[in-house]
Amino acid sequence: MKKAFSIVELIIVIAVIGILAAILIPVFSNIIEKANAKSALSDAKNTLTNYVAHCESNQRSKQDTCIIVEKAKAYYAFGYFVSMNELIESNHNPYKADSLLDALTKLKNTEVIISLGSDSKEITATLPEVPDNVLVYEGYSLQPIGELVTLDKEQLGLSIAESHTLSATLFPERQGLSLTWESADESIAAVKNGEVVGISKGETEVTVRYGDV
Repeated sequence: MKKAFSIVELIIVIAVIGILAAILIPVFSNIIEKANAKSALSDAKNTLTNYVAHCESNQRSKQDTCIIVEKAKAYYAFGYFVSMNELIESNHNPYKADSLLDALTKLKNTEVIISLGSDSKEITATLPEVPDNVLVYEGYSLQPIGELVTLDKEQLGLSIAESHTLSATLFPERQGLSLTWESADESIAAVKNGEVVGISKGETEVTVRYGDV
């Protein structure tokens, strides 16, 4: 005679599956992230080989160059330094962005990559066999990491006693953010944990900080 599982046995099985999932999902995610990083580095190295060959075949000097690679909606920044003849990756890879161009804009705004002069330009289309997930910028240098905190609203109008919660985003993204909120004039508007409350008529500036940023 077949014996069915009791409710208690089923609950125990489900609990065990939940525990195993909680343990294995982060492990698998880490494995996938490392595989994407390795693949991005491989794309960057292949692109650099094409760039060097392009310079040699056209008898033109190599310049410091930045390569941005997309893998599974994550973005990796690499810098080629002529003086060292070495490809170096940003120590905060991967970055989060909506697209390659969005990643480029954020990397420029935070000065992770900077232009070295008027000759700086994108050369992706001029290089042979560059995949669609790669951008190449010649005359740009990879810098020590920059950080940028942005708010979801640039201006906010409130009535007295009315409140609104602002959302802050840090680039590159960090886990467990500890943000400091300040109002330039607490008699006009007060802010705590992003919630702004109108106190009286007037204008004031609300700022948010993460560490020294």
